[in-house]
Amino acid sequence: MKYFKFPLYSEPKPINNTELLKVYNECWDWMKKYRGLKNGTKECFTEDKWAEIIDGYDELLTKYPYPFTSNLLNTLLSELKARDLAAYTYEEDNECE
Repeated sequence: MKYFKFPLYSEPKPINNTELLKVYNECWDWMKKYRGLKNGTKECFTEDKWAEIIDGYDELLTKYPYPFTSNLLNTLLSELKARDLAAYTYEEDNECE
């Protein structure tokens, strides 16, 4: 797995609400692509899938170099790691959809 381009923490730098909403939506779109991955199936976490996840992470941080972006992405990335290790299933996590 490749290393992150950016530090995992940055000093606070405020952004306006319009930009904040764009960042939030694009980060959520990034997460949605991977939230249904399940270990033990065709759609599981693989080294190639993790490389794709990290590439998307890096692209979003390059596009939106704000602490809000890194904090949000780190939270979502932690959830993906937890799903990989604990083998959560899509159905269990998305009962409300």
